[in-house]
Amino acid sequence: MSGPADLGSELFCATGSVSAPVDEHAEFLLQQHEAGALRLYDRGALDRADPDAPLRWRMTWQRADGPVSAALVLLARDDLVRCWFAARTPGGWGIGVPSPLPRAGLARFPLADPRSGLAVTGSTLRDDPDDLAGLLAAIRDRRGGTAVLVRHVDREAGRPLVVPRATAEFRKATAGAAPVVFVGDAVAHRLDAELPEPLRIPHRGARLFLPGPWAAERDDPLLSEVDAADPAAWDEAAALALRVSRWRSPAADDADEPWALLFATGWQDQRVADSPVGPGERWFATAGGADKSDLRQRIQGAGARQAESRRTAARRAAAAHELDAEIDRRTARTAELDRSRRVLAGGVLRLRAERDAVRERLARTSLGAARRRTAEALRLGAARSARLAECERELERLRAEEDRLRGRGAPAELGPAGSADRPGVHFGPEVRAEVDRLDGARARRCDQVLDLLAQHAAAPGGSLPALLRAGGIGAPALRRAPADAATTFRVPEAVDPTGWTAFRDHVLLDHAGDPPTALHYLDDTAGPTGAVHVGHVGPEPR
Repeated sequence: MSGPADLGSELFCATGSVSAPVDEHAEFLLQQHEAGALRLYDRGALDRADPDAPLRWRMTWQRADGPVSAALVLLARDDLVRCWFAARTPGGWGIGVPSPLPRAGLARFPLADPRSGLAVTGSTLRDDPDDLAGLLAAIRDRRGGTAVLVRHVDREAGRPLVVPRATAEFRKATAGAAPVVFVGDAVAHRLDAELPEPLRIPHRGARLFLPGPWAAERDDPLLSEVDAADPAAWDEAAALALRVSRWRSPAADDADEPWALLFATGWQDQRVADSPVGPGERWFATAGGADKSDLRQRIQGAGARQAESRRTAARRAAAAHELDAEIDRRTARTAELDRSRRVLAGGVLRLRAERDAVRERLARTSLGAARRRTAEALRLGAARSARLAECERELERLRAEEDRLRGRGAPAELGPAGSADRPGVHFGPEVRAEVDRLDGARARRCDQVLDLLAQHAAAPGGSLPALLRAGGIGAPALRRAPADAATTFRVPEAVDPTGWTAFRDHVLLDHAGDPPTALHYLDDTAGPTGAVHVGHVGPEPR
């Protein structure tokens, strides 16, 4: 290989097409020179006798780890401007080192790969599955001149793109050397249909598609969903993309174009600043490596890079040792947790066996037999309650049918009027609203009970339960509960100075509910209020 590939990782190369006029580039570089962002040394046509000859600018600027020397060649061709750019620094390029193109103005005037049309200086978001001609030309047909990173991201249509950090670092380091294309789910499915299995992009991952000559020699690097967060994988991908950008085959279409002019040392252009002084600010070696000073400096730079590599290796070895220690600690913790889990599981099995043995012994005693009889009685009571509720619904249906046949029409549904005040019956707080929420058979049963309570309040002295039974409230619906907190409701202070008392007596308004609906009442006709108090209408407290 020849040309830029001979200069190694110190060099950053980029080529492509821009749509802005050459004058705008020249003006921007002069503004950067005047502002001190860079030092522009010379500019002008490489061949003054040829009006169509390429134009070249050469410049330097300082970076944290050393100076950067760069050259830019522009050639107007049809409606586009072809661009060739190279920047050299002893520290080299890669992840963590931003691309030099923004300093040279090529982020303001974005580059595009003339063969595939993909943006080289930025990233591209593809949302339309039907607009993939340029992308397929680069990744399937390998017609592009640069490596292309295609990243599958989790993004809904119309939502802003959130660039993963590792991908943003890759884009920052390779802007101008490798296009970055983000695709959503719809485009990823279309690419899976268009690409053969070996070329498909990992789900939520990335693939670095290499140009044709490279693809024939090695496989495309894959960055899976797990590897997408691995700094080492992204470092290797960025290094490979930069290496591809420096390589030029002698048989390539642009083999005779102005790549070699970037590395000529002549000063045949219009001068802007004085010649660079000192070994740090220098231009590229002439073809064939005849510049001994440059060779000496490259050897010194290689020694410095080797020392830095050793320091980096030592730091990574220390980090690896720390990771090994952390792995050992976590392995020991995992073993301890596994032992605890086995002990706990053994205890659970032992307790279950003891529980089953106790239950078996209990079942053979009289208490066990009594519990079985109680459970059977409860099941029988629930079944009979359900049957009674079904009979009540059938009775309501037959009464409605009888009224229809006799021409009396269906009785009006009991609504809020059913909760009207009855003489001698006092409602507690919120009870009237509870009565209004009843419907159907429960509302009619509640209305019947309230009428009987009012009848007892008008003529006290008799037995209220007897009056309820005589009024059609069956004995199963009349209940008496022990006095506890569940059946304590609000009463006037005349009944109890605390404002609360136990309502032991209640009437079930249905039998099939779980819990059934009940009406709790307190007979105080012989007391200071001379009334029947209703403390609660609703689900029976348990």
